[in-house]
Amino acid sequence: MSVQAQTLTEALSRRHRMGYRTLIIRVTVAGVILSLLVLALGFAFETRMRTGDANSYPPPGQLYSVDGYAMHLHCTGEGSPTVLFIGGAAALSFQDAAMQQRVSATTRTCIYDRAGYLWSDPRPEARTSWQLMDELHDLLATAQNAPPYVLVGSSNGGIYARVYAYLYPQDVAGLVMVDARLETELGKGGMLPTAILQGMGSVGLFRLFPGIICPPSACNPSYAEPIAVFRGYSSTLTTYDREVTEGLDGAAEQIRLLNTRLGTPGSLANLPIIILHANQFGLPVERLEPRLRDYVERYQSHYTALSSASTYRLIDSGHGIAVEHPDVVQGAIESIVLDSLNSF
Repeated sequence: MSVQAQTLTEALSRRHRMGYRTLIIRVTVAGVILSLLVLALGFAFETRMRTGDANSYPPPGQLYSVDGYAMHLHCTGEGSPTVLFIGGAAALSFQDAAMQQRVSATTRTCIYDRAGYLWSDPRPEARTSWQLMDELHDLLATAQNAPPYVLVGSSNGGIYARVYAYLYPQDVAGLVMVDARLETELGKGGMLPTAILQGMGSVGLFRLFPGIICPPSACNPSYAEPIAVFRGYSSTLTTYDREVTEGLDGAAEQIRLLNTRLGTPGSLANLPIIILHANQFGLPVERLEPRLRDYVERYQSHYTALSSASTYRLIDSGHGIAVEHPDVVQGAIESIVLDSLNSF
């Protein structure tokens, strides 16, 4: 190849490279502009929709003033004991509404929103388990909803329910633990990236695609939309973040107290308790690998040692047992209610 031809080839090659580079820059810039436009439209959409949420989703229950802060409580049905549902992380009262409807045919039932969720005002006190359950006790007293109570604690709500039983044992007739978390697991991570979730919620992703944060295996379809909508609120996510950092995984002193006060064998004496543990592995216990089998066995032994009247059931289900197997949860609740009628 002549020198002239080689020079021409190199020039064309440089031109092609520059053309590719220019194209990449233009595509990148266009992508950034389009992304910013979509985010702006999403933010405007979510902002506009939130102005109508108060009318679209009025509180089903009543708002009570507890220490000057509004708290939402919704009770229905007749009889005693009262079944009280205590949800887990970022739990909104919508999540227990379907099960409440089922059980209220048997006895009185209540769902509520902790401070900072849905229609309940946020509060300045640290979100420790003791504080949360003191607020619940004050709410029930203000609403003149007398004990005894059967507490149904799901996920983190299982820890809260046991704290309530520790603080007010004379008020509690029994417990149902629905894939409840162990206090011995606290401090080992699992916290959701709230900043990312807040960003997603602020541009309407949860509202448009509720399955992102409220999949069918965890949320009753009838309530998936409002749960997803309000989980995208900054107030919900801020409250969740505070409950985790001030009262559970992020608070070393609270973890110590929960372990020493709740984890002692016999700490629930002879209180009737049914433990529904989700087997998310899809295999019988004997076929699980040793590490998973050991976890299931430790979970069972820990919970059943807390009370001499405990019953453990391993359920083939995801974390949302009440959604996947509502009959199982309803049956457990009604069994504890019946026991309490004979003994409380």
